[in-house]
Amino acid sequence: LDLGFGLTKISLKKYFLISMVASPARILFVQYFLAMGVGSITDPQRIAEIMMQDPVVFVVLSLYGWGAIIALFFMKKIFQKAS
Repeated sequence: LDLGFGLTKISLKKYFLISMVASPARILFVQYFLAMGVGSITDPQRIAEIMMQDPVVFVVLSLYGWGAIIALFFMKKIFQKAS
């Protein structure tokens, strides 16, 4: 995210807003999977097992993923209008 900010013409205020929205959930999931073991990140079967054992994690991760995709489309439109 920091590298992307350096290569774009968005304001610092917009950068902080994007960082504040995206970072907490991403950090939470990185910590969750690291707590499950590094092997869980690289093993798709293990990730599927984790998701089936804890459906709340699956729902939240899915919402975060879809939310990130939707946010990218909205931000793209906003930045195109600003240009």
